[in-house]
Amino acid sequence: MKTVQPIIVGISGASGSGKTTLASSLENTFGDRVARIVHQDNYFKGESCPSYKERTDLETPENIRWDDFASDLQQVAKDVASRCNNGDENSRKRNIIIVEGYLLLAHDELLELFDYLIFLRSTRTICMQRRLGRRSDRTKSEKDALCEYFGKYVWPNYEEHTLKRYENLEHERHLCVDSSASNVCSKTGERHLPCCTICLDAETMTAAGVLNATVSWLKEEHVF
Repeated sequence: MKTVQPIIVGISGASGSGKTTLASSLENTFGDRVARIVHQDNYFKGESCPSYKERTDLETPENIRWDDFASDLQQVAKDVASRCNNGDENSRKRNIIIVEGYLLLAHDELLELFDYLIFLRSTRTICMQRRLGRRSDRTKSEKDALCEYFGKYVWPNYEEHTLKRYENLEHERHLCVDSSASNVCSKTGERHLPCCTICLDAETMTAAGVLNATVSWLKEEHVF
């Protein structure tokens, strides 16, 4: 019987771009294939997180426990491989590991572990609105502090450590789901796109639209 290897799919993009939603949607859609979701947010240094008004910059790669992150992911892959190859037929199918986080591209060792990479590209306005919408009970002062923190730290760090790395990415099997229109030439309307880019318009720029675009690509790559 052929040995089954785990397939690791990384999902990256700005905070608020829909990474966690996509990971959960893939698990809900293909529950018999997804073995585990690993979240970068579980590897922040420090035990407490101050309010946005009191918070300093926590959005840099230096604030992630990368060694633990990479080591745990490798162990998860070993555990999944063991279950796949020593279990029943259903266990053999459950070999996909999804990893999501906005700083995944900032660490070369981690990036090398991904068999497939999905990059969610959106606008600053949309991402900030989604970040604000995570909680409905924020006071006006809390919302103002979050907006200030997002503009001062979250988005600049995304541009420096994630977007810049993506634009120079050499990963062979990657997809960009782009709802930012950033690749549209203002003069001609022609798009200058890397391969494997799916652009969403105002109608398809939804969680369902992102999921459908991602599933279509993963099926073409014979992941599902």
